[in-house]
Amino acid sequence: MTTKTPASRPPRAASGAKIAARNAAKSAAALTQEKSQSRSDALVSDRDPALTDLKMKDLLEGVSDRSDLKKSEVKSVLEEALRQIGNAIEEGRTISLPGLGKVKVKRSKVSGNRRIAEVRIRQDVANSDAKA
Repeated sequence: MTTKTPASRPPRAASGAKIAARNAAKSAAALTQEKSQSRSDALVSDRDPALTDLKMKDLLEGVSDRSDLKKSEVKSVLEEALRQIGNAIEEGRTISLPGLGKVKVKRSKVSGNRRIAEVRIRQDVANSDAKA
C-alpha cells in the first residue's frame, strides 16, 4: 500500500505487529457488524416488506374509522396523548400502555436541539405468535 507523504518526511514502513493488529481490528469489526446485522435481521424478520412506516395521518384515519369521532376530534386527543408520552420519555419514566407494551428509556441525551432516546419496548405475544 503506498500513500503520499509530504516531501519533507520519508514514508515509514509499518511493522509486522502493527499490520497484524490492524488486520485483527478489521476482522473483529467485521465480525461485530455481522453479528449485529444477524441480530437485527432476526428481530425484524417477521416484518412484512409491503408495510410502510406508520404516520400520524394513518393513525388519524385508523382511529376515526373505528370510532364515531371526526378526524379533527381524534387529532386533538391523539396529539395530546403523544405529547404526554413524549414528556414521559423526556423524564425517563417507564410507560405501560396496553396494546403498545412496556416502554423503558435505556439512555437519553440532548444533541443540538434534539433529544435522542434509546428505548426498549416489551410486548406480550399471543401463544400462537410465541417462538419455541
